[in-house]
Amino acid sequence: MSDFQKNSMMGLFLTSLLIALITETFLNNALFAVMQTFDVSASVVHWLSSLYILVLGLMIPTSAFIFYNFSTRVIYVAMMGLFAIGSLICLVSPNFYILLLGRVLQAVVAGTLMPLVQNVVLVIYEKSRRPFIFGLVGMIIAIGPAIGPVLSGFVLHYTSFRSLFLIVFILSLVLFSLGLKLIFDISPHEERKLDFQSLAYSTLGFGLLLSSLSLMGEHHQVDMMTLSMLVLGIVILGVFCLRQLTIRNYLMNLRVLKDRTFTLPMLLASICNFSLLGVELVIPLYLQQMNNLDALTTGLILLPGSLLLGVISPFSGRLYQKFGYKKLAIVGFSILILGTLPYLMIESLSLVAITIFYMIRIGGLGLVLIPSLPHAMENLNKDYTVDGNAVFSTIREIAAALGMTILMTLLALSHLLSFTIAIAIAAIGLLIALFFVK
Repeated sequence: MSDFQKNSMMGLFLTSLLIALITETFLNNALFAVMQTFDVSASVVHWLSSLYILVLGLMIPTSAFIFYNFSTRVIYVAMMGLFAIGSLICLVSPNFYILLLGRVLQAVVAGTLMPLVQNVVLVIYEKSRRPFIFGLVGMIIAIGPAIGPVLSGFVLHYTSFRSLFLIVFILSLVLFSLGLKLIFDISPHEERKLDFQSLAYSTLGFGLLLSSLSLMGEHHQVDMMTLSMLVLGIVILGVFCLRQLTIRNYLMNLRVLKDRTFTLPMLLASICNFSLLGVELVIPLYLQQMNNLDALTTGLILLPGSLLLGVISPFSGRLYQKFGYKKLAIVGFSILILGTLPYLMIESLSLVAITIFYMIRIGGLGLVLIPSLPHAMENLNKDYTVDGNAVFSTIREIAAALGMTILMTLLALSHLLSFTIAIAIAAIGLLIALFFVK
C-alpha cells in the first residue's frame, strides 16, 4: 500500500470513529426533549445513553474474532450500513423503545470500530509512525464524547432531536460509499472461535446490574424484585469472570489483571470515564429541568470544557513523559474534586460559574485519562497487548455506563446526592493514585 492509500484509509476510519463517538453522547443534551416527546421519566430516558455505552463496551471483546475472521472492507462496509440502519430507525421511531433499538444498533458499530481502528494502525503503519497515529486515535476517543452534547445543542436550538439522526444517517451513507473505494483488506484471516456462552453471561450480567440500578431510581425504593435482579447480575458476572480464567477460548483474557501496573491505570481511567460521562449527562438535564434552559444554552456551557479536553489531549503525553503517571494522576484527581465540589450548590451558581467549574473538571480528567492507556501497556507483556487493550477498553466503557446509570438514578432523588457520589468516586481515584500507583 502507498502512503496515500494508508492515510486515506486511516482518515476514513478516524472520521467514522469520531462520528460514532459523537453519537454516543449527542443525546445527552436532548434527553429532556425526548422525555417530553415520549412521556418517559429521567430514570428511563438515560438508557438512550447508558445502554449505548454498555453495548459499546460489550462489543469490544468480540473485536479480535471479527478482525481475524472477516475482510477489513467487509467489516467496515457492514458496520457503516448497520449504522445507517440504526440512524434511520431512530429518525422515524414512533415510540421510545424503537428509538432505543436504533441506539443499540449504532452502539454495536461504535464498539466494533474503536478496537478495529487500533488494530488497523498496528498492521499498516511501521513502529516509528504509530505513536503519532495513536495520538490522533486517543484524541478522538477523548473529545468525541465530549463534543457530542455541544454540537447537538446547536442543532436542537433550530430543530428537533430527530434532525441529529438525519445528519448521521446522511454521513453514514457517504462513509459507506467511500469505504467501497478506499478500504483495503488487511485482516490476517485466521480462524477464531467466539465463546457465545461468555458473551451471553456478560450481556445478561451487566444488563441486570444496570437495569436494577435504574429501577431503584425510577421507583425511589428497593423492592425484592429489584434486589434480586441486582444480586443475580453480580452472580452472573462472577460466573463470567471464572469462565474466562478456566477456558482456553476466552472472550476476555482477564489474566492481564494480575499485572498491577496494568490494572491500576485501567481502574483510574474507568473512574475518569464514570465521572466524565455521568456528570456530563446530569448537568444539561438538571439545567433544562430546573432552570428551563434550552439545549443550545446548555451546549454552550459544555463547549469550553470540550475544547479544553481537545487542547489538553496532545500535551498530556508530553507531561506524562516528563513527570510520570503518578504525579499527573494526583494532580488530575485533585483538580477534578475541586471542580466538582461547587456543584453541590449548583442552584446558587451562575451559568458562567457552572461553565468555569466544568472546564476545571475537564482539565483534571484530561491529565489522568489520556496517559492511562499508554502507561497500562508500558510494562505489559507484548504477547498480551491485544488482550490488554480489549480488557482496558471494555471495563472503561462499562464504567461510563455505570456512571450514567448511577448518577442519573440519584438525580431522580436529589442532585445533591448525584454530585456527592461523583466527588466520592473522584476521591477514591485520588487515594489510589497517592498510595498504590508507583
